[in-house]
Amino acid sequence: MNAKSTKRIAGLLIVFLLTVAALVAVMANTAQAALDKQSETYEATIELTSLDVGLTENGDIREGKDTLLANLIPDGQKISFGKWYPEELAAQNTGAQPEYMRVVIHRYWLDENGEKATNMDPSLIELKLAKGWVVDKSASTAEQIVLYSVDPVAVGASLPFANEMRIGADVLKDAKSVIVSSADAGAKTAGGQAYSYTEYAYDNYKFGISVEVDAVQTHNAADAIKGAWGVDANSLGINVGGAA
Repeated sequence: MNAKSTKRIAGLLIVFLLTVAALVAVMANTAQAALDKQSETYEATIELTSLDVGLTENGDIREGKDTLLANLIPDGQKISFGKWYPEELAAQNTGAQPEYMRVVIHRYWLDENGEKATNMDPSLIELKLAKGWVVDKSASTAEQIVLYSVDPVAVGASLPFANEMRIGADVLKDAKSVIVSSADAGAKTAGGQAYSYTEYAYDNYKFGISVEVDAVQTHNAADAIKGAWGVDANSLGINVGGAA
């Protein structure tokens, strides 16, 4: 019998870039993360067993309207593009039996109106993946990364799937110089002096990630994984003991 539980959480950081005379200023704010949790109880043989999953960030459980990425940038600091920041994300088995787990990470940019900016490159939102997972390359894209736990996750245990995060320095590549004439500057500066600044394509965009965590039972694992996720466990390298 296939049994499955799913949890999702999301987080956003606002990125603002401005350069005047080679000075780069970046601001980062946080948005509330939303979590929808679904948990059901399934009957197996003569007992009731429950599959349930959780998501932790740097060791803290994230659920309800907890924020995700809220502490990515230390207080008082500006984000440094290309720099890796500690950000441990882990899938947790909060159920009553060992589980094989799947994690789907969605990466995206939002414009000033909160609309998804499909013209921006989500692969610039980078996560350093942890061991213990296999990447489903056929299902992964620039926007999403699909991971499966190589082994079952024990009851109460957490398995980190990412440990660092960064925004690639290539966000600074798509830029242009804007010259403000003395006539236009007159209303903006006391001296009315002409000036120039650099405008970046990613100015005022938000970057975000959302994470989905699923689990399936270990009983008849290969069949359960195939039925729930439509993948061949043995081909992916998931340790199911060679079960068909």
